Amino acid sequence: MSLPAGEPAFLVFCPICNKPFTAETSHSRHVSYCRRSQTKKKGRPKSCVACGSAKVKCTFAKPQCARCESKGIPCVYNQRPPTIQTESREDPEQGVASHREALTSESSFSLELEPRWSSTNKSLSLNGFDRDSALFFGADDPILDITTPHPDMNVALAAPMSQPYSTIAPLSPSLEISYPDSSWRTRQTSTRTALTRLKHQDLAIDYVCDLIVSILKAFPRMMLRRETFAPFIHPYWHWPTLPEKLASCVSIAQLFETRTIESRPFLWRVIDIEEQRFSGEMETMSSYDTQWAIQALMIYIIMAIVDQDWDHTARGRRYLQTLRALSARAHLLLGWQACSTTEEVEPSNTWDDWIFAESNRRIGCLWFIICRVFTVLEYPCPGIDSFQRMALPSAKTLWEARTLAHWQDEKAFHAISRPFQEFGELVDAKRRPNETGNTTKLEAWETGTDKLGLLMNFAVAFM
Repeated sequence: MSLPAGEPAFLVFCPICNKPFTAETSHSRHVSYCRRSQTKKKGRPKSCVACGSAKVKCTFAKPQCARCESKGIPCVYNQRPPTIQTESREDPEQGVASHREALTSESSFSLELEPRWSSTNKSLSLNGFDRDSALFFGADDPILDITTPHPDMNVALAAPMSQPYSTIAPLSPSLEISYPDSSWRTRQTSTRTALTRLKHQDLAIDYVCDLIVSILKAFPRMMLRRETFAPFIHPYWHWPTLPEKLASCVSIAQLFETRTIESRPFLWRVIDIEEQRFSGEMETMSSYDTQWAIQALMIYIIMAIVDQDWDHTARGRRYLQTLRALSARAHLLLGWQACSTTEEVEPSNTWDDWIFAESNRRIGCLWFIICRVFTVLEYPCPGIDSFQRMALPSAKTLWEARTLAHWQDEKAFHAISRPFQEFGELVDAKRRPNETGNTTKLEAWETGTDKLGLLMNFAVAFM
């Protein structure tokens, strides 16, 4: 039987991919190539879902890439290899008829990719908190990963401001959370990393975090001189000497600023010894000693953030545990509202009393900021029962007064001109800056604020 006019006299098909050929030489060359290519990777490998969402490099290992394995999250590769549509051949004549169109074109390929998330996985329900309420939790964070939430993740940041803190933190590990692969819920939480910078999907929020981190990293250097102390530590100008724990912190800050590769192990041995001393003396500390220990330890925590080494994870976790224990000691001595009571609610009788109370308020504000930017593994200050009621720091001139007379003058002035007392008032004014009175209040706030007040301005972006 002769072929129809116009059809080639030679027609064979590749036994591997079923591609038609009309020349024996090109067919032989293609078969050799096709056999070799079957053992090679075709095209650029695709990241797993978690790495793709976080926009980080994936190792492409299976069944789990290195990042997913280290963070204890499910590793899912959603792509399927190309499906080659072929038709069976019974004889050359049927082959000519079935592949007539293939003589003038390449074989067609059907590439079917699974959707990145099925419609049932587009939202994550956390006791009333949906995915949208936690947009600033970055997918790259080992604890607060949006695509794969941790069972006992702290969602305090996403809570409504009107909701008391005691009702929102922490979540119980037994909560029902909807996510693609629930089998990993039994994994241990040991993979969580302390003091890790949170990444945020919202670029504006992530930029705010960068600004906050740049300010926090300057705090250890601020401790070099009494004139430039970090804004949550008072310089005690009216005292002949600094409190011992703060004086030690100044000395350690000097070591930290001049550290070298050779002196670095010694520096951290000294800081570790100081942290262990705080832990050992905790039960006998007075309220003042507890406050100074908390202030010094927060500087050491920031140092650990700045100067990370191989022991960073273990050290960060240990420092946070000690800080939490010191906070519990302070609340035991002072009550649970020590960080959130404004001066107007509980006026101070003396300058020293005011410094103590204001230092507690500033410690609470700083811890609130740190919790917005870093993984802390523990709860924010339990004395802050509502973010809206958190006391704001005082004006810069009042905080930096060097004499009793100067402090009294500043206190009298700001008692009648202070625009905001609580964080909720600042948030409301920032959200409605054009309303009557808010413009004037915001201008007065910006006029008198210091670096801690600037950080609280940044914190409004998280609410």
